[in-house]
Amino acid sequence: FKPEDHVRLNALTNSGLSVSYEIIDGLHIVSRPEPDVLKFNSTGTVVLRAFQDGDESYNPAPSILRVVQVTGFEQRINWPQDFSEAVYGDTLELTAVASSGLPVTFDLLQGHADLVNGQLTILGIDKEIVLFARQSGDSQFLPAEPVVRSFYASSAPLTVRAKDAKMKQGGKMPKLSFTYEGFRLNDGKKVVTIEPTPSTSVDENSLPGRYVINLLGGEAPNYTMRPISGTFIVESTERQNQSISFKQDFSTLRPMDFVTLEAIASSSLPVSYEIISGEDVARLEGDKLEVLAGGDVTLRAFQNGNTLFNPTSKTVQFSIPKLEQ
Repeated sequence: FKPEDHVRLNALTNSGLSVSYEIIDGLHIVSRPEPDVLKFNSTGTVVLRAFQDGDESYNPAPSILRVVQVTGFEQRINWPQDFSEAVYGDTLELTAVASSGLPVTFDLLQGHADLVNGQLTILGIDKEIVLFARQSGDSQFLPAEPVVRSFYASSAPLTVRAKDAKMKQGGKMPKLSFTYEGFRLNDGKKVVTIEPTPSTSVDENSLPGRYVINLLGGEAPNYTMRPISGTFIVESTERQNQSISFKQDFSTLRPMDFVTLEAIASSSLPVSYEIISGEDVARLEGDKLEVLAGGDVTLRAFQNGNTLFNPTSKTVQFSIPKLEQ
């Protein structure tokens, strides 16, 4: 029998007299909604006695004892959780569930991790993490077959960013440096066993311009370093000239059109724009030009320069034909 089952007792006597019943053992797991009906509430053993005390014509009948086993429902643990993207420092909520709806208990069998109330924090990647999920059952369910899951966590990304640097042409080389981004679990520079080495092709004889600062090497347990290069600017003692190329074709523009302006500075610095005339014909927002009506437009692209380059500008004129009606 299973919990929640009902059974009607049907012992008979050869005298035809009614049989009575009493529960010798197992009162805590069974109830009697009717004198001859048993309802099993939980798992366990019930010892039942059937008896007939006789009457004026019949002596009492020998009683009969019956032992009834109430077994629990089967349950299973379902644990499809994907650990393939787990990395050092992650805290994962373990998501195994039992088909009974009863809570699942987890144990950490192996690995550098911390397990508290179903929350797994990964503390290292050098050993396989082995987890054990169990559900011990209750008054209605049998224990579930345990489930074991194992995986290796991956290293966490650690960004190493080279700091930009600059110097005057022929000046003294500055010290190159870098920063770390992405330490986990209160880690810091102390966990780095080999620091990256910043390098550049710049020296005291380098010409004015932009150069790359690279980062080489570097190691830290539980991390994979991801270097990001920086920029080294060698400044001229005199600023260089730059020019703007603005060869964009505006001949197909008509009222209600939008266009992204595409002027390019030879210095690679960003270009800005302004309308010199024709503000009733076109409207400008950043590098986006909206055509409002037909007419003439004078547009100026300019670059204000910096410590390396002088300012420059380029003016273009074009006409917007009116729409036909």
